[in-house]
Amino acid sequence: MKHQVTIISIELIGENEGTIIFRINNHDYSAFFHGNTFPIGETIIVDLTYLAFPLGWETIFHENMYKELKLEKNTDSEWHYNGYGKVLSINPVIIDFGDVKLEPDISSNDSQIIGEYVFCNIKRLEISRSL
Repeated sequence: MKHQVTIISIELIGENEGTIIFRINNHDYSAFFHGNTFPIGETIIVDLTYLAFPLGWETIFHENMYKELKLEKNTDSEWHYNGYGKVLSINPVIIDFGDVKLEPDISSNDSQIIGEYVFCNIKRLEISRSL
C-alpha cells in the first residue's frame, strides 16, 4: 500500500539493500529495502508490504482482544513487528494498523470479517519507492 513517509536514515547491509528508518505521524519504523535509492530527510511516497509468519485463523482473530491499531516492534529483528489491526475491506483484504495500512498475503470473500480486529506476526516489513 502507498504511504507518505519521511526518510530518517539508511543503513546498508549490501550494495543495494539494507534498513531504512522512516517516520509516519511522528512514529518511527524500520523496514527492509533492496534495489531502490531513498533521499534521506525527504518526504516521499512509498509502497509498504510485508512477509508474515503463518498463523492459524484462531490466532489471527483472537489475539487482538484489546482492539488496538498499532505496529509493535518485536526484538527478533529490525524489521519484525507484531501487528494489531482492523480489517477494512476484502478483495483485496486491507488491514488498518493505525499509522500503516497493509494488504496481507491472504484472501477472503467473507464480508463478515470487515470490521474485525486481527493480529499479524510481521516477519519483515518491506519498503520500496512508489512508481
